Amino acid sequence: MSDWNSHLLAAARAGDEKAARAALAAGANPNLRTREGWGPLNFAAGARDSGLLKALLEAGADARAKGRCGWTALHHAAQGSAAGVLEALLEAGADLEARDELGETPLMKAAEYGRKDMARVLLEAGADPNGKSHRGETALHKAASFGGAECVAELLEGGADWAAETKEGVSPEEAARRKGAGASEAEAALRAARERATLGAVRAGGEGRPRRL
Repeated sequence: MSDWNSHLLAAARAGDEKAARAALAAGANPNLRTREGWGPLNFAAGARDSGLLKALLEAGADARAKGRCGWTALHHAAQGSAAGVLEALLEAGADLEARDELGETPLMKAAEYGRKDMARVLLEAGADPNGKSHRGETALHKAASFGGAECVAELLEGGADWAAETKEGVSPEEAARRKGAGASEAEAALRAARERATLGAVRAGGEGRPRRL
């Protein structure tokens, strides 16, 4: 690895936009990878400011590239960055439905970490609220287990299916119930969604959706 490539990786890890721009101007490769499979864009995607990420994108960094475990920069940004970073990646052509090795999308990462702001941006950009991982989990399952009631509400508003089941037949409501007291508000929000849907079906003359809880 050239010295300038090393400088670029160090700058990206440190969130140093000025140093990164200097390394890029000197010929550093914006798409290089560490031995572990991470690139500068993966590090920049976790920053709170979009300046570093934009510098890499302007230099030709691939917004759709996958690193370790199949993660794209969008997976990183969705779980712990700023909305401006996420939006910059989307403008650069990042794949909304990119799957990591577990079959999880950026929306699922946002849901898992309770980032309702990121979930909103992704949903508004067209992310599928009902996409499933290899285990059959949706973003709503992630939010129910880890992300909290606010993220659950954001996903439900965005069209997430309250009755979706994993390959083991677990609904988001059941996933929240299994987490215990820590997910009680999420469970309550999902129970309310189920009751509203069932009441609506009854009023319309139906029998309600078959469901497993």
